[in-house]
Amino acid sequence: MTAEVGSGFGFHAGARAPAHVVTPGVVLLARLPEAALKRWAERHEFASFTAQTVVARQDFLQLVRRARRSDHWITEQMLDASLLGVAVPLLDRHGACKAALGMTLQVVNWPREKVEAQLVPALRDTALSLMPLI
Repeated sequence: MTAEVGSGFGFHAGARAPAHVVTPGVVLLARLPEAALKRWAERHEFASFTAQTVVARQDFLQLVRRARRSDHWITEQMLDASLLGVAVPLLDRHGACKAALGMTLQVVNWPREKVEAQLVPALRDTALSLMPLI
């Protein structure tokens, strides 16, 4: 027996969403060289999903640059007003980014401060423990 896990906004587990509205997408884009990031942004269509969705290209580039400096990212209410995401890069043993490790949570239960204090360190520790295997 299988059950479909879904949310209230029409997406289901494993569904694809645009990189600009999901935390792993921002984290992966932050690992691109600046020229590649700008090329990506020039070709990308920044669709709006909520009032919080960043759709201005230059604003999004600034957001990605902040993610690059912090080496993690928290996305609040960009895909759905009830959701928050947090992600860190997954690096291989040579330091190259191969993926992102993240989670999606209910905003009402996980304010940003709690995510920063409890989940970001745990995700970083997990990513570091996986590094020798990637």
